[in-house]
Amino acid sequence: MISVLEAFGEPISYGGQESFVMETIPYMDSNDFKFDLLTPYYCDNNQHREWIEDHGGSVYELGVKFNPGGDRRSIINPTSEFLDSHHYDVVHIHSGSTSVLGLLARIAKEHDVPLVLTHSHSAVEHFTLKNWIIREMCSWDIERYADVLCACSRVAAEAKYAPRLQNRVKIVNNGIDVHQFSYKPEVRTRVRGELNLPEHAYVVGHVGRFSYQKNHEFLVNVFSKVREQDPSAHLLLVGAGETKEAVEEQIASLGLRSDVTFTGAIDNVSDMLQAMDVFAFPSRFEGLPISLIEAQSTGLPVVTSDRVTEKTQVSDSYVRLSINPEMIERWAEAILSFRDYPRIDGAQLVVNSGYGIESTADCLTALYKLGQEN
Repeated sequence: MISVLEAFGEPISYGGQESFVMETIPYMDSNDFKFDLLTPYYCDNNQHREWIEDHGGSVYELGVKFNPGGDRRSIINPTSEFLDSHHYDVVHIHSGSTSVLGLLARIAKEHDVPLVLTHSHSAVEHFTLKNWIIREMCSWDIERYADVLCACSRVAAEAKYAPRLQNRVKIVNNGIDVHQFSYKPEVRTRVRGELNLPEHAYVVGHVGRFSYQKNHEFLVNVFSKVREQDPSAHLLLVGAGETKEAVEEQIASLGLRSDVTFTGAIDNVSDMLQAMDVFAFPSRFEGLPISLIEAQSTGLPVVTSDRVTEKTQVSDSYVRLSINPEMIERWAEAILSFRDYPRIDGAQLVVNSGYGIESTADCLTALYKLGQEN
């Protein structure tokens, strides 16, 4: 049996990195692999914890204080001490931080881990001189210590790996369980009732952490324009995060409190997607957002930022627009254009585009078994 440590450079919470791992490993042969999860920080997702423990693994939290965007060197000693007493055949490192990818790859190899993978799941908004310097410096550790360089998209690869390393990158699609994310009219009816949404409400939805990256303030301004033209419109926001309070204040200032529902961080994202009528996603930057694939699998039309890779398009009901402020009216028009959209299941489109979870699981299985050769 191959022992695998899925190591995260951020807390284990409700983000895309964790979702990628936790949606993929149930489709990998449990006779071949044993999985543990590690974060230098904390885990507040009990569903992930319970699944791992129920299947013979452990979730390790090292208790380092999380400082987004800050110096990550505080994770070095705790992670090194952890690997002094825990031994793995494979360490797969997931992070939005280039420095963490390099640091953890070096620590893993210094502890004689046979196979080390780094995985970029995100892009950057603007590739500045600072980004370039960090990428170049950290790429030396990645080049020397990582055996396999993974990314969810070419954009994510270019954000985290120096140009000289691009020919080593393996693109691993963010696969989803299309059975879970298929259109279910009966679930739609139930969830809309639970949320107290009027039967004929036109529900604009978003799934994502409340953060600068996700650009909720732009979405709220767009929704305000939508509401002016369609009084039945309602905004459904799924997620939690550091900018939520500011978004709530913005909504109140626009007089929209009764027209917006916040769900917080939840485990039943697929149910929330059923309740929506259109999915709006104005991110400032992304790697390959799995929520866009999930939305299209449930048959939702999508209006998304042009900062998101076009590789996320699997259906014809998909619009990419600039997020410049002067485009707010155009976003509202695009969202309203789907009011009479005949919703149908998009699961097969997702599979045909290579985003089925089975394909992703097969890809990781092949990569992890390289550890037997090292």
